[in-house]
Parts: sequence; C-alpha cells; structure tokens
Amino acid sequence: MRSDSNNNIPRAILICGLSSIFVMLQFSLQVSPGIMIPSLMKDFSIDIVKVSILSSSYFYTYLILQAPSGVLVDRFGPKRVLVLSIFFSSTACLMFCFTNSFYLAICIRMLMGLGSAPAISVAFDLCARWLPPRLFALAIGMVEAVAAFGIAIVQYLLGIIVESHFGWRGAIFVVFISGFILLILVLIFVKDGSKADSCQRHGTLLKTLSLVIKKPQAWFIGVYSGLMFIVIAGLASLWCIPYIQELYKVSLLDASIGSSSIFCGAAMGAPFSGWLSDIIGKRKSIMYIFSFISLLISIFIIYYPPYILFNMYLLLMALGFFCGSYMIPFALMRDITSHEVRGTAMGFTNMMCILFGAPIFQPAVSLLLSYSARNNALVNGQIHFSSNDYQLAFMLLPISFIVSILILFFVKETYCESTDYSDG
Repeated sequence: MRSDSNNNIPRAILICGLSSIFVMLQFSLQVSPGIMIPSLMKDFSIDIVKVSILSSSYFYTYLILQAPSGVLVDRFGPKRVLVLSIFFSSTACLMFCFTNSFYLAICIRMLMGLGSAPAISVAFDLCARWLPPRLFALAIGMVEAVAAFGIAIVQYLLGIIVESHFGWRGAIFVVFISGFILLILVLIFVKDGSKADSCQRHGTLLKTLSLVIKKPQAWFIGVYSGLMFIVIAGLASLWCIPYIQELYKVSLLDASIGSSSIFCGAAMGAPFSGWLSDIIGKRKSIMYIFSFISLLISIFIIYYPPYILFNMYLLLMALGFFCGSYMIPFALMRDITSHEVRGTAMGFTNMMCILFGAPIFQPAVSLLLSYSARNNALVNGQIHFSSNDYQLAFMLLPISFIVSILILFFVKETYCESTDYSDG
C-alpha cells in the first residue's frame, strides 16, 4: 500500500467506491439495449440483426482502446483519465437520447465505448495504489460486486422507465444525469495517490504494450476471462430477456429479473472466487471448478429449463455466480506483471474479457437465430423466435465453457505470488 494511504483506509474505500460506480455506469451502457430491443427496432425500423450490431458497436472502440487506456493510466494517473472518461461517455448518452438515425446511433454507441474504455483500468489501478497487495484479488472482486449489484438494480429501474411514457430515451437520459453527478464527486474526492505512482513513463505506446502482449500467459489468461464473461456481456446484456419472455410468456419487467439475477450472482461470485483463491493460495483450481459447474448449469438453462420461472431465476443467479471466476485472471495478470505496466495489463485483460461477449457472441447468436427461424411465420411484421431457435443459438454458451476448461491446461499457476516478470 502506498505511503500516503497507510493511515486513510476510509478515503481509500471512498475512492475505490467512486471508481466502482463508474464501472457500474459503463456496464449500464453495455447492457441497456437488452431491455430496449422492441423499442429500438420500432424507432429505428431495424431487424434483430441490426439491433445486435447497434448493441455491439459500443464494444468496437471499447475493445480497441482497452490496452491504450491502460497506458494512459500508467502515464498520466487515474484521476485525469477518469474525469475525461466520465465526461465523454456521459456526453455520448445525451447525444444518443436525441438521435433518430440508425447509423448515427451506431457512431454514438462507439463514442460511448471510447469514453468508458478506461473504467476497469482506472478502478483496478486505484485499488492497487490505495489498498494492500494481499487484498487486491478481493478488492477487484468487490469493484465488480458493486458494479454488478448496481446494474442488477439499475437494469430493473431502466426497464420501468422504458415501459413508461418516457421510453428508452428517458432511460438513457437518466444514465446521463447519473454520470454528471458522478463527475462532480470524482473531481472533489478522488486522488491519484503518492507522486511516485503518478505519471510514470515507460517509452512509446508500443513499447509499453509489448511488455504485456509478448507474454503468452497474458493471452491464455485473457482468453479464459473472455470465455467466462460471455455470460455477462453476451447473455445477460442482450439475449437473456427475450429468451425468458419467449420461454415463460412474461412481461419485460419479469424477464429483466432474470437478467438481473445473473448480475447478482456475478456480484457474489467475483469477490468470492478472488477471496477463495487467496485463501487456498491457488488460482487455477478455482477456475477449473467454476468453469465445469458453469458448463453444467448452462446445459440445464438451455436444454432443460425449469417449468417454474423462479427456479430459472435461481439457475441464472448460480450461473452468474460461477462465471464470476472471470475476475481471477486479473489477479493472475497482476502476479505476472510489474507495477510499472499494471494499468496496461489490466486494460489488456479487460479487452480480452470483453472480446468474446458482445462483438462475437451477440452477433453470432443473432445470425443463428435468424438462420433457425428463417421459415417461421411473421408476428406483427417481425420474425418470431421460438424456444427451439434459442436452443440452437445458445449452444455457443456451453461450447465456450468447454474451451475455457481446455485453455486452463496452458495457464501457469502463480500460487498468488508475483513471478519473474521476464518469463512468459
């Protein structure tokens, strides 16, 4: 822990807490299209494939800027990057509220992704600066817990707004106001830490990135995280709600509880998996167990769904809980990198974490749905997707868990200790 924070744990908690709230807001931007699918299709006169493109467009810039945003955090300190990040993402929300063009909406979603790209790097860097190293895995899990519990509540509230006369535009405007309030709080309370930690310079952007991406372990770790995070970025963010609506013939609000259940589960599973790995002194064992259990639960959710909706909520919460092991790779990355490039390492890991969910899983599901439902009758001028269509498209989920288990054979155990930074 840094010298200026040794005697100020409450301040450390406040600073890390504010950064966690921004992580929650950027999650809100990621998942908001999931509760707006019918409204977006109607307002922009688009089909389900274009909705998935609109949703995933956020992640194009978000992904590309993950590692560079980590470099910015390493060079200029987290507070400056956090302030600019909140400003740009909130401004994009305001613009999105007033657009009527599908293609302009895509551009604005990309601006949202650009603005919120540093959220994870900033939050995890602040945890590393203000909290003891022995608490890092637990701390980043708590960051995700705050964000996930928050979005579970926010998504339900946004669903209420969407179903009111304010519609999806009113819901996005609420996110804009929240971002503006958070910006003021960050300007007042957030500090970088000691001078020794701030504005570190390590040569060119490519040189800094190379210190991370030249490690094969970084790629294996990142792929595992991405495969587990598909449940959040792919299922909970977009496809869970329409799947539950079709399966149980319930309202948008009732279906949104299912999506929120995943976030609640992840909010508990992320810190628990990090804490447990610290307690037993091993990372991989927890990752193996959580991946295997996630595989089993996903098979039940897709191919043997319970007759009672409440039981489905419980299964979805359990799935979110065990997929919370996507956080352990961030601790692994901390173990294998030096503190000079830790922001870059966190950004790279988050890039890999997001990659498989929205940019790949969301469009892939939409294409499989369209293929499966190509002969279905139209309902209100739109293709109706049956539960059988979703079963075909969602087969990608258990496949991802199987691959995550296979990837672990190539991941080296660090035993929760820093390793030789020069090796792979």
